[in-house]
This record gives sequence, C-alpha cells and structure tokens, in this order.
Amino acid sequence: MKHLFKTLLMAIPLMAAMLLPVTSQAQTSEPRAYIQRILDSSYYDATKNAQGKLHFSIPLRYDYGFFYYSSLTNGHIYYNGNGQTDVPIIELNSITGSAMTLFRVMSGTVVFTSASDGVNATFNTDTTQHLLSNNLQEYTYVYLGNIGYRSDHYIEFDWYPPEDVLGTTITAGVQFQCTVTELSGFSTIRSEDHYTKNFTLGTFSNLNSRDVQPQ
Repeated sequence: MKHLFKTLLMAIPLMAAMLLPVTSQAQTSEPRAYIQRILDSSYYDATKNAQGKLHFSIPLRYDYGFFYYSSLTNGHIYYNGNGQTDVPIIELNSITGSAMTLFRVMSGTVVFTSASDGVNATFNTDTTQHLLSNNLQEYTYVYLGNIGYRSDHYIEFDWYPPEDVLGTTITAGVQFQCTVTELSGFSTIRSEDHYTKNFTLGTFSNLNSRDVQPQ
C-alpha cells in the first residue's frame, strides 16, 4: 500500500503536465519562426527571363500579432562580375521611427511588378530617394483573431541591366541589416536582435540587349 501511494505521488506531476494545454508553446514558436523568415535566404529570389532581365523578390517586413515583428532596416540589392566590387541595383533605407522605407535606383532600370494597384511603376538610375509606398509593395494579411494579424511585405521588380552589363556573366545578391523584435507588452521590448546578412541569389550569364528598355 505504501509502495502504491508513493507511485501515485510520483505520477501526479506527470499527469498534470499531460493535462496542460500545448498551445502556449506552439503559439510562441510559430510567431518566432514566422518573423525569422527575414533571416532565411530561401525567401529571397532572383531569376532571369528570356528578355535578358532579372526578376527579384525581396521581403521587407514580417508581423505576427501585436508583439512579434521583423523588418529590413537598410541594405541594397547588388550585382558583380568577374570578382569586381559589388554594384548596387537598388538601395533601401528605413525611415527612423517608422515602418516606411526609402529606395534609390543605383543601376539600370527597375520596374516594380508587385504594385498593389496592378500598375507597374518604372524608375531609372537616379540620385533621388523615393518613398517605397504601399502601392509599390506586395503584402498579405491573415486574421488571427484577438491577437491581430499575420502579415508579410515584400517587393518584386524586373531589373533591366545597363549597357555595360549586357553579354556578361554576373552574380546577384542582397546585403542588408534587419531587426527581429519581440514585445512583452505594447511598449516593453522583450528582445530586439540585430543582424547583418549577405545572400547570393544566383549567377546569370548571357544577359542580352533584347527588350532592354521597358515597354
């Protein structure tokens, strides 16, 4: 009897643990995994099409509910050839204290193809910074109930290379800094981690002069 009583005492904590909901751990790990996509190179992409232009897809921000988010703070999409210094295609800089981003086209011609209004927007090499407004981004929202929304923001654009790049082989990539933030309340930071990343997105040959300017 004494042996049975001792066995029951040892089993109670285990039974209690089995009865506890497992959703709390799942709810914590899922938001963290979601916002850390900004650190995962598989969410960044560059592909070449038949017209000799490159198509890029670059994430800018991930949000999960009210307390988890990550964002690209500054960086550039670039190319290089024959081991030369990286040449920026687009330069990105966030506006301090806001979720807005500025961009400047540094090389060739860029056509945003993820414009939310369905109209492509063209920008040439320029010395002026432009606001990366919502109509130049693609974004999705998933309602999560009383904890808010899960959302992602990214840009997609075609890059028409400048004349001196045509016919060459280049490597494209993205170099950036980003912040991953978790809040314990609406104003209290639980953790804020800063990262610097440099992802190679591919090597592309036979860039050509066909359709080098947007139609």
